[in-house]
Amino acid sequence: MTDTLESPSLEQPKDILANCIRLNPQDGAFMRHPIIESNGSPKQPIYIDNTVVDIDGVKYESPMILPIYNGQLKLIQCAVLQDKKTVQIFPDGGLAKGFAYYGQLHKDRPVIIARELEEFFSVARTDYAVVLAILPDMCKTTNTALKQADLNIIEAVINQLWGAGYKQLYIPTRPQNKEILLEIAQSQKVQLIDQYRSDGTFIEITQYETAQEVQAFIGEAIQVLPIFQEVWKEPKQIKSELLPVKKITKDMLPTDVYTYCADEAKRADNMTFDLVAVCLLTSLGALIGARVAIKPKQLDDYSIVPNLWGGIIAPPSSKKSPAISAGTRHLDRLVLQAKEQYELEQKENIAKGIVFKSTEKELVKKLDKAKEESEKLKLAQDIAEMQTEVNHRPVLKRYFTNDSSPEALADLERSNPNGILVIRDELIGLLSSLDQNDTDTGRAFYLEGWNGTGSYQFDRITRGSGYIQNHCLSVLGGIQPDKLMSYLEKTIRGMGNDGLLQRFQLLIYPDLAQWQYADSKSNKDAKEAVFSLFKQLDELNEHELVLLGAKPSDEFNIRPYFRFTQEAQEAYKTWSTQLNGITIPNEEHAIIQEHLSKFGKLMPSLALIFHLIDSVQLGERIGGISLSCVEMAIKWCEYLESHARRIYGMVLHSATFKANALAMKLKKLNINDSWRSDGFSSREVHRKNWKGLTDLNAVNEALELLVDYEWLNEQEIESSVRGGRPSKRYLINPKIYFSQK
Repeated sequence: MTDTLESPSLEQPKDILANCIRLNPQDGAFMRHPIIESNGSPKQPIYIDNTVVDIDGVKYESPMILPIYNGQLKLIQCAVLQDKKTVQIFPDGGLAKGFAYYGQLHKDRPVIIARELEEFFSVARTDYAVVLAILPDMCKTTNTALKQADLNIIEAVINQLWGAGYKQLYIPTRPQNKEILLEIAQSQKVQLIDQYRSDGTFIEITQYETAQEVQAFIGEAIQVLPIFQEVWKEPKQIKSELLPVKKITKDMLPTDVYTYCADEAKRADNMTFDLVAVCLLTSLGALIGARVAIKPKQLDDYSIVPNLWGGIIAPPSSKKSPAISAGTRHLDRLVLQAKEQYELEQKENIAKGIVFKSTEKELVKKLDKAKEESEKLKLAQDIAEMQTEVNHRPVLKRYFTNDSSPEALADLERSNPNGILVIRDELIGLLSSLDQNDTDTGRAFYLEGWNGTGSYQFDRITRGSGYIQNHCLSVLGGIQPDKLMSYLEKTIRGMGNDGLLQRFQLLIYPDLAQWQYADSKSNKDAKEAVFSLFKQLDELNEHELVLLGAKPSDEFNIRPYFRFTQEAQEAYKTWSTQLNGITIPNEEHAIIQEHLSKFGKLMPSLALIFHLIDSVQLGERIGGISLSCVEMAIKWCEYLESHARRIYGMVLHSATFKANALAMKLKKLNINDSWRSDGFSSREVHRKNWKGLTDLNAVNEALELLVDYEWLNEQEIESSVRGGRPSKRYLINPKIYFSQK
C-alpha cells in the first residue's frame, strides 16, 4: 500500500497484500503489534502494512490488513485494522462483502462465527474453523450489545456460508446479545452456543482462556445442541407431462382409407398410425380443393371449400417424412399421369402447329383473292381461330409443390384453378420464411389462400398483372416439438399472432407407437382402392358433382355445392352451438380460443370430404351430406381439439417443461460433480446448450420454478471488487437424489 490511499478502489486485494509484510506467530514483531497485544495471538500469520496509511484524513499507523473472502473462499477485499479506530474496507469502501477466516473450512464440519477480534483470535487457536463477521467498530469496543446494523452484517455472512454449502454454523452468544441473535437463529441456518450455562458456569472466549478450554467448551456445547439438520424441504414433484390426446379410431375414416393407413404404418416398423392418416386426409382435401363447396346452413349462402392445412409434430427420427410420403403417394401417381397427358397434348399441339402453317398459306392466298367483304371476314376468322388454338399451349396439371415463392405459387394457381398443396418436410422453414416475408406477397398471401373461396388479383411492376380464379392453398408438413415450442413462444408473447398457426387445423402431436420390426408385403388391394378414390375425386367436374347430388353453379355461386340433410343439419347446429356458445367463451387461453374458432371451417370441410368419398365409391346420387359423415367429422374435431390443447399447453406451461428438463439433468449429475456441492449459475447451465435450455430466458424461467418447487436454493452473490451487478447462484437440494423417483 502507499502512504496515502487517495484512490483505494483502484487497488486489488491481492496487490494490497503483496505490499504488506507477512508476520508469523514466532516473529517478535508479531507479538508486539498493537492488534495482537489488545486481542491475543491467533497462532496464524498476519499481514501488516508497515507505513502510515491516510484514509479520508484519518491516519492508520502500521495497520493490520485482514483478507476478506466470499462464500467460494475467493479473496475479494481487505480490512484495515488499528486499535481504537473504525475498520476500513478496500476496495469498494464501506461494508465488507464477505468475511475473514482462519482454519480449514469444511462443509461437513462445524464452523464458528465470531463478531469480535478477541473471540476470532481465541477460537483460531483451537481445531475449529472460525469466521469473522467484520463489524465497523470491532476495533473500538468489546463486549457491547449488538446493533441492528451489526445483525445485518452477521446475517449476510451466514447467508453466504449457507449458500456456499456450509450448513453446520454456530455463534457463541453472551446474555446481552442472546435475544437479538435469536432472530437470526429462527432462520434455522445457524445455532447459538450459550456462553453462560444454566449451571452457573460460563466462558468469555478471550485471549485469557487457553485453547484447550475454548476447544472443550465449544465441543461440549455442540454435543448438547440438537443434531444439526439441513433446512431443505422435501422437493415437490414437477408435473410436466404432456396433456392426454385422443387416438384415431376405426369409425373416424372410410374403410379403405383406414385399411391403407394401418398397412402403411405397420410395415414402417409400426409407425404411428395418426401421422399417416392426417397426411392422407390433408392430401384428399387439397385434391378436392375449390371445385366444390359446402353450405353449412340451410338458408345462408356462406360456403366453405375443403382445403386443409395439416401438420404432424414428433421428435426427430419419428418417421415424419415416411408418413408424409405415404399420405401423398397417390398424388405422386396422379402427377405421373398428368405428365404423360401433358406430353401427349404437347405433341398434338405441335402437330396442330404444323397443320396450321400449311393451311395458313392457302387461307391467306384465298383471302388475298377474295372480293366480297363477307368472304374475307370469314377467311380471317378461320385463320384467327386456328392461330388461337395453336397458341393455346398445353398446361401441366399440378397437384403440389415443395418449395415455391408466393409469386411462383400465384402462377401455379392461375393454371390450376382447384388449388395447390404446399408440402414442406420441415414446416418450420415455411413458418420462418413467412415471418421474414410478412408483406402481401408472403404471409398475407398464405393467410388469404386458407379460405380457398376467393379470387386473387395481383399487379407487379416486374411480373405484370395476374388473376387467380380460386385462391385456394393447402399446406402439409412436419415439425419437431422443440422447434414448434420456440416458434409458438414468440408468436404468443409477441405482436405477430395473426392466426397463421391456428389455420393448421389438422395439427397433431400424437403419442408415438412402440417400434416393432416388420417385413411384409404391402396390401395392394387397399393401395389400389385408395388410388382409385384419388383418381375419381380428381376427375370430378361440375356435371358429375351435380349427378352426385350437388347444386349446380349459377350467377350467384361460382362452384357447385352441397348442403346437409335435415338430420345432419340438426347435428351440425348442436355441435356449432356447443363450440361457439360454451366451449370457446369458457376457454381460459386466447390462443386456444383462436384455434377452436377455426373449427367452423374444419368440421364442414371434413364432412364434405367424407361425403364425396362415399359418393364416388358408391357411384350413385346420395344427395345431401349425411348424418354419418357429420358424426365422423365431429369425432375428428374432438380428436383435434385434444391435440390442440396438448400443443398449446407446451407453451402455456413451457416453464414447467423446461424446469423438468433441467431437473432431470441435475438428477443425473455425478456424485463428485462440483454442482452438487458448490451450486451453479444460470450462465453455466446456458453454456451446456441442453435441449430446450438454449435460451438464457428459458434457463432463468426453469431455475425460478425449481426454486419454487424446493429443488434449488437461490443465493445472491455480491459483485466482485471490479464492480458489476450482483449475481445469483443455485444450490441443489440433496434430497432430490433420495426422495424423488
